[in-house]
Amino acid sequence: MINKLRVGCDKDNVLARYAERFCEILEEKYSIYLPLGEISHYRFYENHPSITDTMAREIMDKYITGKEQIDLLPVEEAIDYLIAIKDRIELYVITSTVNYGTEQDDIEEWCKKVKLDYSKVIISKEKEKYVKELNLHFMIEDRGDTALKIASTCHFCRVLLLNRPWNRYVDTKSFPNLQRCNDWYEINGILLRSLRENI
Repeated sequence: MINKLRVGCDKDNVLARYAERFCEILEEKYSIYLPLGEISHYRFYENHPSITDTMAREIMDKYITGKEQIDLLPVEEAIDYLIAIKDRIELYVITSTVNYGTEQDDIEEWCKKVKLDYSKVIISKEKEKYVKELNLHFMIEDRGDTALKIASTCHFCRVLLLNRPWNRYVDTKSFPNLQRCNDWYEINGILLRSLRENI
């Protein structure tokens, strides 16, 4: 029996509409249309022959990360579900936006703006290290390689991979603690079931 579920959650593309914003800016600034469903790489310049690495970095640096991320729209259902169970979980926002000038207080400011109650914000490319350190029950992630790494090194943690076009290649049968979820409705059901069973 546990008092609260310890839940880790990535920010970009799980809590915030990062890829959607990238596609919007790409069309506004460069007149390049990239449908969300065609994003197969997190390296955005590999998703369209007209996108260069310089162009992708400029969009991320100038319009999406750092202080600019305050304008990122939230994934509304994610915020709503997490707010509804905020007294029954410890939420850790664990993100790897370390390369793009994003500071911890930028993310904390975004969390406050969307009224997300959290225990701690962590910026690190070694998410598995913090999953272990915090002994998380769940980690919600959208990057396939990250989900696989956490699932393979943190067997005690259930890794919920939010279904996105860029993680289609991941075989979730690789590890018993790795599960693909189609949307936040499904994630919420899993969290509520765990709360009923363990508290």
